[in-house]
Amino acid sequence: MDVYSYFELVERLAPPVRLDVGQPDVPPPEELLEELRRLLRFPYGPSQGLEELRERIAAMWKVDPYEVAVTVGAKQGLAALLHAFRHAPVKLYSPYYPGYMGIARVFGVPLDIRVTSMEDMWEPVPSGPGTYIVNYPNNPTGIVPSRERFRAIVEEARFVISDEVYRWVAFEEAPSALDYGGLEKVAVVDSFSKALSIPGLRLGYVVSSRDVIRRVREFVAATSTSPPTGPQLAVARSFDVLERRRAELSRVYSERAAAFLSKLRLPCVRPMGTFYVFPRVGCSGLAFAERLLSRGISVFPGTFFGAEDHIRVSLVQPLDVLLKAADVINSTPCA
Repeated sequence: MDVYSYFELVERLAPPVRLDVGQPDVPPPEELLEELRRLLRFPYGPSQGLEELRERIAAMWKVDPYEVAVTVGAKQGLAALLHAFRHAPVKLYSPYYPGYMGIARVFGVPLDIRVTSMEDMWEPVPSGPGTYIVNYPNNPTGIVPSRERFRAIVEEARFVISDEVYRWVAFEEAPSALDYGGLEKVAVVDSFSKALSIPGLRLGYVVSSRDVIRRVREFVAATSTSPPTGPQLAVARSFDVLERRRAELSRVYSERAAAFLSKLRLPCVRPMGTFYVFPRVGCSGLAFAERLLSRGISVFPGTFFGAEDHIRVSLVQPLDVLLKAADVINSTPCA
């Protein structure tokens, strides 16, 4: 069973408390919803994305619009980049977002898994030259490495694919890989799914050198023709809400994480971002998750993230629901 099969199982069983999916429960901003209501036509657009949106993204990152490609969700951007670098092993730290594994299987990308540990606060260790995927704040652990460690990884790498989707939900300083390497060495992948609570609209982007962006654009053209035009226009015209959203999401999920962990009795590294916690359960994460499912609570087993004896809990329910769930988790035996 993979993560998507497990998700389908959860969907069929429909437990009362869903703490599995990585979908923020903070509603989308009204400004964005109003723009979506006004858009009645959804024509094809350019493969690199609409200029209006690319200009807003470029201004945010202080790059040229030609150094931006809009994609069908962050995952299409990740797929385009892994496809481009598929001819040599790509280094990946575990625990990791399982989507990387699925993309790598489809395109035959060899992955060099580098294990981190809870005892070392999930801190990554530089592993020499090569292509890396990094993801901070990390899904599922929520950690952000020290600046010194992050800098060392980027400086040693030949190229870095930096998944920065969760920098919109950061409880502490969360630097970008671009702080340590230029566009010739780094590709940032981001998404509006978490920032604006619109995962179903499938809208992400990549920021990198013109040569890398050309390869991303070619991938988009070959797979989806173009990103969805209506969502692009709506996001471009409500772009000014993003910084407000960053502060709102970070506050809400920081408060929930602190309250949930204060009640949880399982060992867990305090997250520095995201809306996840990743506690150790001391037995098979899959078996533990199945026991919780029988008690009406869904979480994801750490097995899918490269850490067998953990579970990922998504803090996407009201605080009172989360605290009751912590009681159930605390009282669920491993065997």
